[in-house]
Amino acid sequence: MEEATPVPVPALTEKPQGMHRGSLIVNADDWGRDAENTDRILDCVAAGSVSSVSAMLFMSDSERAANIARQQGIDAGLHLNLTTPFSAKSTPARVREHQERIGRYLAWHRFGYVVFHPGLRNSFEYVVSQQLEEFQRAYGHSPERIDGHHHAHLCANVLLGKLLPEGTVVRRNFSFRRGEKSLANRLYRSWVDRKLALRHGLVDYFFALDMLEPRERLLKKLQYAREFNVEIETHPVNRQEYEFLHSGELFRLCGDIPVARRYVLTVSSQAEIQARPKGNSGAVPGDPGGRRVPRATVLVGFAEAIPAPEVVWSLVDEGFEVIAFARRGRSSALRHSRHVVCHEICAPETDVQAALSDLKSLLASIKQGGASPQQVLLPLDDKALFLCSQLQIDDGWLLAGAEGAHAELALSKYVQIQLAKAAGFNIPATALARTSNQVRDFVAASSYPVILKSANCILLEDGKVKSCPHWICANDEELESALASWAGRVRLLVQPFIEGTGEGIFGLATPDGVRAWSAHRRLRMMNPQGSGSSACVSQLVPEELKEQAEEFINRTGWRGMFMIELLRNEAGEVFFVEFNGRPWGSLALSRRQHLEYPAWQVMLTVDQDSRAGIVAANTTGIISRNVGRELMHLLFVLRGPKSKALSSWPSIWKCLRDVVAFRRGETLYNWRRDDLKVFFADVSYTVKSNLLKGVH
Repeated sequence: MEEATPVPVPALTEKPQGMHRGSLIVNADDWGRDAENTDRILDCVAAGSVSSVSAMLFMSDSERAANIARQQGIDAGLHLNLTTPFSAKSTPARVREHQERIGRYLAWHRFGYVVFHPGLRNSFEYVVSQQLEEFQRAYGHSPERIDGHHHAHLCANVLLGKLLPEGTVVRRNFSFRRGEKSLANRLYRSWVDRKLALRHGLVDYFFALDMLEPRERLLKKLQYAREFNVEIETHPVNRQEYEFLHSGELFRLCGDIPVARRYVLTVSSQAEIQARPKGNSGAVPGDPGGRRVPRATVLVGFAEAIPAPEVVWSLVDEGFEVIAFARRGRSSALRHSRHVVCHEICAPETDVQAALSDLKSLLASIKQGGASPQQVLLPLDDKALFLCSQLQIDDGWLLAGAEGAHAELALSKYVQIQLAKAAGFNIPATALARTSNQVRDFVAASSYPVILKSANCILLEDGKVKSCPHWICANDEELESALASWAGRVRLLVQPFIEGTGEGIFGLATPDGVRAWSAHRRLRMMNPQGSGSSACVSQLVPEELKEQAEEFINRTGWRGMFMIELLRNEAGEVFFVEFNGRPWGSLALSRRQHLEYPAWQVMLTVDQDSRAGIVAANTTGIISRNVGRELMHLLFVLRGPKSKALSSWPSIWKCLRDVVAFRRGETLYNWRRDDLKVFFADVSYTVKSNLLKGVH
């Protein structure tokens, strides 16, 4: 018998209407079919790896199974059987006769599921109604959810005959990714699910437990349960499935995703779904009065940081209440989000002490008015990290960021280079320069081109935080111009300028080691002369670089999310560039791989024993693009290089083709269907702010 064909799985960025916080439902089919099925399932229920069962009626073990379910409070639904002959001796002859007619028709051809048979209309109605009545008798209540043996509950006679009670939860078609089935197949199954949704509640995704598929694919299915209701169909009578469920292997793969104790759906009728607010509120079930209490309140900032929207969505989707602090009078895309309120503080570029005072007052205000059990402060960029490390945090606030020696590490590129060298990374020849002559001496001992950049991420002058640019110099004229602009304001790192491709290694450092490894490669930089990426693609972490990264983390004792920025030249040599100890610009790409680094960092801050990120998987080949930066990339390419050191400048026509073309599977920074204003604001502000920098 061919099983029902799946329906497409949309990308996680395309959230089903009425989406709510996720749950992982592991349902065991064939409860009561025979003693072996019942006993195997019962073992898995006792182990906590099975949420609920689907009960067969008029079968040899149906009566015993029903008694066990009622005595032990096992969550049971109806496993409608139209295909396998009833085996209970007490089955009425008429029920058996009509079911055999239906079974012969459905087994005749796969189109038996698709084509409505008017001659069997009465048989279908009778057999379905008899199983509904038998469930009521055996379990003491009518079934709240229904699925089908061999998925026959989805056949045309049941669907078009509206034989299943309205308002019940009904199993949908299998979920699968685009391209796995033909267009006609997809259209039909999609139509079936839409018809079901008019009268019944459905889970967001439905998968089978397939022990032959790669564990990476199973892991991806489980990860959907972070945001959606996911049902996994199991048959513990299969020995491999039984051992997987009974041994605890499922829990190891799930990590911090709990297996639901019951079929804990919040789906309902289509009318109720339509009435729900779109998108995820980020709340979790709260007090008896119906008000929802977040698992913690997280204050993030600055709101102007490039990854700010993605950070907020990561936290919101994991049930945190999020508040942001922003520079007074400064526009940002995050101010347009429906998921967060932005509070203004003095910009550190105006007055550091005033910024610290405002931030401390904001912490006290949130603490006083907060209803969540915990408050966490999460800095999003280097200037916020600096401010947060300078605060004397008290009143129960936790800092999900660097402090003390770790803050020095995160803000000092010179310290990073020394530790990276000790960890085995390849470091270009580097000089720490305090005077112009020290820079000239380095150039004389090596050769052009060279790059000059600040040794520190933060520059303090006259009680204000200021930015220090970097310079690429191809000759004496460019060098002297850079030195005049620098004017000794900050210590410089001087290195040979190396052309190549930027790469990044990411992870989550915990007391038990690094979790959730991932990596990316830049496809385009916003400014080809050197800047953040405008497009990047996920890739595997090279093992030799992973070893060096682990050594770096171990030597520093770093905890939390991190990025190690690298540069690969045309010969394939990889050089260490810098270390980031806060959310990075390309965080959108990580989240498209379901790597929720910000939420995991907060979870670990609240509970150092959290299993957050422990079973995360790096998915390769995903491309993510920042539309605003892509537009600026075109303008920078059109303007041309500012230094003769850049021997290979991108072709404007190739860039135009790459930027304009949008290929299937590519994703966008800061795109979320229930928060679209953020995306358009981000594009506008990115272009506007970079154009203003050019003017000034």
